[in-house]
Amino acid sequence: MFDWRTYRENNKERLRLFQNEWRKKNKKRLNKKHAETRKKLYQTNLKYRLRELEKSRKYRLNRKKELVKLLGSKCQKCGYSKCLRALEFHHKNPTEKETTDEWLHKNFDISKVVLLCSNCHAEEHCTQNC
Repeated sequence: MFDWRTYRENNKERLRLFQNEWRKKNKKRLNKKHAETRKKLYQTNLKYRLRELEKSRKYRLNRKKELVKLLGSKCQKCGYSKCLRALEFHHKNPTEKETTDEWLHKNFDISKVVLLCSNCHAEEHCTQNC
């Protein structure tokens, strides 16, 4: 009888190379399968959904901290800097705005935005639209 355990132990490197080649050839299929699996998990498993939401929340918070630090850590109009949640990104040119959460992407150009507190941001939009 053939012993798979011994075969695997004796051919670890060969099997690893074969698996890597197979994954490269079937990358699209694997990505599609992975996406389907994640979608099913998200729809059926509450713990998975909560874990994914928590990861997303942490990523958003860390990304915002990073960008706020790059923009000077305070409102560029009044100097407010007490609460991170009160600081918002205001686009200098609203027509260049692609999505509401474009600042989450790594290739976001911070020269397009100004850091404002919630009050100054509301005033800025009020002067444009009132």
